[in-house]
Formats: sequence, C-alpha cells, structure tokens
Amino acid sequence: MEIYLEYAVIENFLVDGSLLYLALSASKQKISWLRLCSASVCGAAFAVLFPLLRLPEFLVYTLKFSVGALLCIIAVKPRKQGGRVGLTLLLFYAFSFCLGGGLIAVFEAFSLDYALSSGGGVLSQVPVGGLLLCVAAFVALVKLGVKKLYQKRCQQADIYPCELVRGSKKIKVDGFFDTGNTAKYQGLPVCFLSPEIFYDLFGMEEPIGEMDILTMAGEKRIRLYRLDELKVYIKGGESISLQANISPALQIKDRPYKILLPSIEY
Repeated sequence: MEIYLEYAVIENFLVDGSLLYLALSASKQKISWLRLCSASVCGAAFAVLFPLLRLPEFLVYTLKFSVGALLCIIAVKPRKQGGRVGLTLLLFYAFSFCLGGGLIAVFEAFSLDYALSSGGGVLSQVPVGGLLLCVAAFVALVKLGVKKLYQKRCQQADIYPCELVRGSKKIKVDGFFDTGNTAKYQGLPVCFLSPEIFYDLFGMEEPIGEMDILTMAGEKRIRLYRLDELKVYIKGGESISLQANISPALQIKDRPYKILLPSIEY
C-alpha cells in the first residue's frame, strides 16, 4: 500500500482540529486559533510517527491517552487550566470515540474500505474524501446538539413554579421570565398564558380590555383579563406575589412552561 505523507498530515490535522474545536466549544471556552492549530499540528505529527513505533500493547494505550491530554493542555488557554482542561479532555475523548464508532458504522453500511490499527482499535485506513465528509457532518451535528443543549439549560434556569388564583380556582404551572416581555396595560404587566390553562381559570368571562402589541408577525390585538393573584416561587422556597394582566397565547401551548412572565428582575 502506498502512503502519501502530506495527505496523512493534512487529514489528521483536520480531524484533531475538529475534535479539539468541538471539545473547547462544548466546555464553553474562548478558542485561541493559534493554540488550536498548534495542538492539531502535534496531533498530526504523532499520528504519522506512531505507526513507526514498536511498543507493548499497554504502552500503546498509555501513549495515545497521554498525547490526547497533551493536545488539550496545549489548546486550552492558561487561565482556564485545571478543571477546564479535565472537562475538555473528557469531551475530546468522548467525541473521538463517537466519531470513530460512527465512521465504522458508516463504512460498514456502505461497504467502504477501512482498516483497524492494532492496539487501540482505531481507524487507520479510510477513504480520505469519505472521512472528511463524515467529520464535517459530525462537527455540524455536534455543534447543533450542544447549542440546543445550552439553550435548554439557560431556559430552564429562568423557569419557576407559579400559582395562579382566580376566585376559588387555583392552578400551579411553570412560568418563564422573559426579558423581552415589556407589555403593560393600565400600569400592570401582561403575562401570556397557555390557552388550556387560561380557559380553566377564566372560562367564558368577558375581557377587561384589549390592546395592540407588536409581534414578529406584525401588530396584533389581544384580549386582557385580570388574575386575583399570581404567586411565583423563587429559589430557596420563597415566593413573590405579582399583580398582572393575563392574555391567552397559542404559541406557549407546546413550551416547557405554561405562562410567560413579565420582564422583571428579582
């Protein structure tokens, strides 16, 4: 088999760089492209030189994991050392194993040629174009997944248990403090409630008024109702009571919360 050294260097440089980039992004670190490229160069050099070594199997594993740790230390900025290096290293290993397993599954499914190196069971011979295409797809999918995960985590941090009171009716729901909700009517903030919860509280009552608001779809007229009490349970088990107007909002129906609270800092 004929091996083109420049292809091997470029291929491993791109793969190591992609995995390090994902690990740094997932651990929420500021990326230094100089450090990232330096670590990728070291990874590519190791990948090219490693097949020339003749080592016992236990040293093969030790060396591979040690080099992975070295790459992460190089890529992470000094002020982020310690726990951040450990998290980056764990993510780097996790993404490496996922990518390797995914590549084997893809190559098996499409009957593409590949080979496994001895000691560690990693891919050592794959079609270059197929490898880079799979790596690009893997990076895109992981980036999307990490973005969605952090978005959900941030959203969950602003969700609080609430109690809505209207006459003799009391309903407990989750509420989300939205910094973009600045709507007010008669001096009181407006909260937007999921329709099924709204009708449980207000039934066919007449609104106390109407107002126009601006939405992404343009101007919209909404009906307004008044709660007797809105209680929000914040951290530590404490609660705060708000006076607020209520308007039904269909777009909240499938959200993890049922009421969109006003833009108020507590």
